[in-house]
Amino acid sequence: MKKFKQLTLTITLIFFTACGTDTQYVDTARPFDLWNYMTSASNYAVEYAIYENSQLTDYYTEEHFQYGDEYVRESTSGETKILLNSNRLLMIEPDNQISIIRYVKLGDSGIFQAPNIDVCSLERFYEHYRTRGQTFDNVIQISCTYKSGVYQELYYGFNEGIVSIYEEDNGLRTKYIKVDERRI
Repeated sequence: MKKFKQLTLTITLIFFTACGTDTQYVDTARPFDLWNYMTSASNYAVEYAIYENSQLTDYYTEEHFQYGDEYVRESTSGETKILLNSNRLLMIEPDNQISIIRYVKLGDSGIFQAPNIDVCSLERFYEHYRTRGQTFDNVIQISCTYKSGVYQELYYGFNEGIVSIYEEDNGLRTKYIKVDERRI
């Protein structure tokens, strides 16, 4: 009977331990697939609050559409497309084309390549990224320096796209924060 109780206890502990493991764990030693961070599997509209030097100044809205290996963001600034091509992504903006390395690890640099970009690096992974009352899960931070001297931090949520942007340009500090999202 004692062996039966020990066996039952062991099986119970194994069951609860296995069921209690965190399925959201992200192995940061493995490469991040930027396609999964820069796009969403569903079509939606998103609204960003815009802060300039810590003051709320405006709101910005985009609509996002997934078409297989093509992802489209539409706004008043124009249309941006992200095209999937095995190990690279191509982002086509109204006035720029950016070649992007698809699989990157923390510390990798040169991941965004365009004539106006000096360097972009995958700086950090956040299990929970908090900013101005908003919390986003499973977020990567890509930091970019442009040849014009502008500095940007782009925060991408897994299967969510951009959740926040921080930019410094000639003393002006601008932050975009995702504040609303609805399916289309």
